[in-house]
Amino acid sequence: MPTRAADGGPGVEEMIDRLYSLDPDEFTGERNEAAKQLRADGDKAASDQVKALKKPTAVAWAVNQLPRRNAKLVDDLLDAGASLRNAQRAALSGSGKALREATQERRAVVAKLVDEASAVFRDAGRSPAAHVDAIRSTLEAASTDEAVGELVRSGRLTKEADAPAGFGDVSGFEVLTGGRAAKPAASKEDARPAGTARAEESAAAKRVRERLEGRVVKAEDAVMAARERASEARRDAESAAREADRLERELQTAQRRAERAAAASASADRKLDDSRAALAAAQADLAEES
Repeated sequence: MPTRAADGGPGVEEMIDRLYSLDPDEFTGERNEAAKQLRADGDKAASDQVKALKKPTAVAWAVNQLPRRNAKLVDDLLDAGASLRNAQRAALSGSGKALREATQERRAVVAKLVDEASAVFRDAGRSPAAHVDAIRSTLEAASTDEAVGELVRSGRLTKEADAPAGFGDVSGFEVLTGGRAAKPAASKEDARPAGTARAEESAAAKRVRERLEGRVVKAEDAVMAARERASEARRDAESAAREADRLERELQTAQRRAERAAAASASADRKLDDSRAALAAAQADLAEES
């Protein structure tokens, strides 16, 4: 256990970091032991702080290992989230291309981190299949929610987070200039019914395009998620098949050993019978001589 600093600060932080690096099954016992040691050292405040730490769920534990295994990729996720938020603001002004590109960038980073978190489970001898969706949702939330993002960056998450819906929270967004901004309003003298009709048609087409782009993005996300689940299921199936093959080979080896043992036992029984017959014959011969 790390030695506590004289002022009680960095040492306690090191303890906390260490606790959240542990397997969830080890967390509670190690946390209680650390709190007990701090109290024995006379630092009741630090002891209470450590004692209050919540045990992470399995998903949170796996995500907590990401900054320890690949801090740069976690930074890439948060950067991609910032780009996505900027693109969301721009989309409200009519620029949808940046939103699509930012969404694809985040999706690629999330996919890499999902694979890394799945590897955490496999390295610990566990299957990640049941947790893949929750891992992805948590990472997506971390990319758009700064509070969740900081917990992921620090490796101190205690539970999974829900993925943001749609654009997420866009309250307070101002409509930015640029992109496909509306043209300056024409003066009454220049206004023409035909121009007004074209503008209305253009606005309607824009709304339809934005809805379609949103549906495309959601569909692409769903396809990516399905591919990842299928890939994870294939890996689990392949692992199960390898394990079944290994057990089958062991069973066959055990059966061959049992057959050899049975043959040896039968041979020993025959030899025992022959020995008993020879003994009986010898005893009979001896009796006749007597």
